[in-house]
Amino acid sequence: MLVLFTLSTAAVEKSLSYLNSQNGIKSLIEFSITYDEAKEIVTGHYPNPNTDVEVRQFIEERKIQRRIIDGREMFFSEFERKLFYRDLDLVKRNPDWAIHFSEAVGFVLAEYGRERQTGFAELSNPGARISIH
Repeated sequence: MLVLFTLSTAAVEKSLSYLNSQNGIKSLIEFSITYDEAKEIVTGHYPNPNTDVEVRQFIEERKIQRRIIDGREMFFSEFERKLFYRDLDLVKRNPDWAIHFSEAVGFVLAEYGRERQTGFAELSNPGARISIH
């Protein structure tokens, strides 16, 4: 019994080690943009943030995905594309870059400004709101 427990504990530890190594590799792939590259992207698309302080404020305000990997701040590899998904004005200023996304992005962003319509969850129990006199 003790041998079986020791073997299964070792297998779990090996599985966790493998999982951690795979997550580390995934992070290296998904977060491959350095701060300097991110700053260049931001200043290339937006005229106002020029200084490091302004760029950092831009990153914080927009909740740009980033991680510390091996002691370095790294940004999500799809960082630039995500800016276009989130900012309709940026799409309008760069129609050649995002021509095939323009309609979809416009529709999605336009939905944020509209009054919320009744969703499926709100209709799932319609009898709860109906009163019979």
